[in-house]
Amino acid sequence: MNLIDLAAIAPYFIALGTELARQRGIGQPAMSLAVLRVIRLVRVFRVFKLSRHSTGLQILGQTLKASMRELGLLIFFLLIGVVLFSSAVYFAEAEDAATAFTSIPQAFWWAVVTMTTVGYGDMAPVTVGGKLVGSLCAIAGVLTISLPVPVIVSNFSYFYRRELRGEEAGGAVPASPCPHHPENNGEGPEGKGGAGEGWGVDGEAGGEKGWGGGRLVTEV
Repeated sequence: MNLIDLAAIAPYFIALGTELARQRGIGQPAMSLAVLRVIRLVRVFRVFKLSRHSTGLQILGQTLKASMRELGLLIFFLLIGVVLFSSAVYFAEAEDAATAFTSIPQAFWWAVVTMTTVGYGDMAPVTVGGKLVGSLCAIAGVLTISLPVPVIVSNFSYFYRRELRGEEAGGAVPASPCPHHPENNGEGPEGKGGAGEGWGVDGEAGGEKGWGGGRLVTEV
């Protein structure tokens, strides 16, 4: 039993404990019922068990795992942009009495929607300064989101090609490091590129044919 199974059966025992507490008059029934309903949603995560039988989900999971540093930087830059642009639009719209931006925290939602180019339209600036801030916010969001995309696509392409090589070779493909994984310091699929390491030019692994280095020294 893994963590997903444990999280799926946990609501049953929590419901049992809540019912016993209700019968004994401990706690608030309404609050206990609300917490129980939220915990029952954990059962939805059992869908991730399909990754055992889906190659595509496995590749996606490996790609996200190898791209955690880039995704973390993306979220960090988005948070900075949300704080900056929500503050700017609040002060730009402060002169309008009918503005929807009554506080900086309330403008966070508008900044998130604008930077992610969703644009629900429930909040919109009406002054010239607010519209200028909104335009800059949208442009900054597009640029910020597009920055880590090449690295993520490169990781996905790498794991996809490795999976194809594994299927063609009957699964006997060495697990070479991902070129953009944080633990590999930017090393390519060929490892460190030294003699006798990784895959050679002629497709053979290890030995003197790694990059021809060992054989070249011997012959000289």
